Amino acid sequence: MQAIQWAHRLGAVRGFARYLHAIDPGTEIPPAGVFGARQQRPTPYLYSAAEVSGLLQATQALRPPLRAATHESLFGLLACSGMRIGEAIGMTRTDVDLGDGIITIRHAKFDRDRIVPLHPSATAALRGYAVRRDRLCPAPRSDRFFLSSVGTALTYSGVHATFVQVSIATGLRAGTRRPRIHDYADVGITTT
Repeated sequence: MQAIQWAHRLGAVRGFARYLHAIDPGTEIPPAGVFGARQQRPTPYLYSAAEVSGLLQATQALRPPLRAATHESLFGLLACSGMRIGEAIGMTRTDVDLGDGIITIRHAKFDRDRIVPLHPSATAALRGYAVRRDRLCPAPRSDRFFLSSVGTALTYSGVHATFVQVSIATGLRAGTRRPRIHDYADVGITTT
């Protein structure tokens, strides 16, 4: 168990001990900060338009062709829509309305549904992906919009590994610089 998890558990114990201390002043309250400071969030990496373009180009070298097409479209969607990675890989074909350029995210954060409008260029790119996906995988084993190279649903670990692979290939991930896919979803770039 990590220190942050122990700190959370101790926080619950401290709250109960404070309650008991009000009833019985002899109750000892464990000190705060026993397990160190609270976990700090990593500093987000801010991608430039050129870096996003480089990442999308690097996906074209992936093999097999369905994997390349899937990750290029997925990473492009994340960059232009601000969607979370879990939302994007969880989309089914019926969640994506390419006629109106709208994506319905079901069970988003706080278990709410939300609508994501798409720029016409993003809609056209997703439409192109759908045609290529259906040609490369005519009998998918999943109803997800984005498919793995064998026609199944994508996994977060697989997408993360591919993101690391292409970010290393482009030189974006080097030394102590480790951009994350979660930062990538906050780019908000409109494709042209």
